Amino acid sequence: MNKNSAQYQKLINLDFVNDEIEYLPIAPSVIDELKQLSCDSVDFYIKVAALAEQYPPLAARVLSYAHAMPQGQDKPVYNLEHALERIGVFKTLELMKTLVKIPFLEVTRPGITMCWRHSVETARMCQFLAEHTTDFNVNPELAYISGLIHDLGRFIMLQIAADTVELIDQTGWDSPDELNDLEDQQFGFNHTELGCLVARQWRLPDSLTKTLLLHHQSDFWQCDELSLPVRQLLTLLQFADFLSVMTLKNPEWQAWSHTLLRGNISEHCIKSDWPEIDFPIDKLAAELPRITEQCEAVLSMPELTESLTE
Repeated sequence: MNKNSAQYQKLINLDFVNDEIEYLPIAPSVIDELKQLSCDSVDFYIKVAALAEQYPPLAARVLSYAHAMPQGQDKPVYNLEHALERIGVFKTLELMKTLVKIPFLEVTRPGITMCWRHSVETARMCQFLAEHTTDFNVNPELAYISGLIHDLGRFIMLQIAADTVELIDQTGWDSPDELNDLEDQQFGFNHTELGCLVARQWRLPDSLTKTLLLHHQSDFWQCDELSLPVRQLLTLLQFADFLSVMTLKNPEWQAWSHTLLRGNISEHCIKSDWPEIDFPIDKLAAELPRITEQCEAVLSMPELTESLTE
């Protein structure tokens, strides 16, 4: 390979970033709550899973441990409580001790707080779509996890170059479609490639690896090598991704009429590349305030709330 080629430089840059993956930090409040949990408690797994469901890097690590167990790759698991049961108490404690030693994440940085918020919103919205899109057969637990960790690559970018990521966001992009090009210009790679690298290194299930890599690709319905379940999952994930970005960029959306909200959802979230799909637009427009309220409750950690309101 030509050492002056863009592809070679991309490989060099990704190789450098690869060393940072194992040190993906966790938010201080998450670490504090993990420290307070007792493995003797009957609801130990429930409480750890509840934390992981709120925080993408922790969810990805739990899934990584679960799929490193014997037969883990042969039996994918997307429910975090079930993943912890597969890991067992001792391995879960080992994971928690590892996380405590990693430097804290600066959750007060705007880029990190917005990435966290967007991830939780996308997860909730993707799960809702999986539950109510009758044309599809997508596991809601898989939909939630896919939405939660879809921007895992951005967390890595924020860890190694937060100023650059925040500059990209300040420069402005109107849709997730534009983001990869801006990241390629700044880093020589983008967060979807980086997320895929994390997924492979952490041995996440193939379905999650594909969604991490392809969630910004527009022509996946024309990719014959992708199975129908993966294409359906990617459709719901992209829809949820677009919807979260729409609400974040239009904070006045809650004052919109039902008709206006419905119209904007259809315009911003449904792509012409997709086949005709009977999305639950009316139900989604009616339930969107409740979904975002649930996200606000998840994101009520003091240091995060302070940053989001600055």
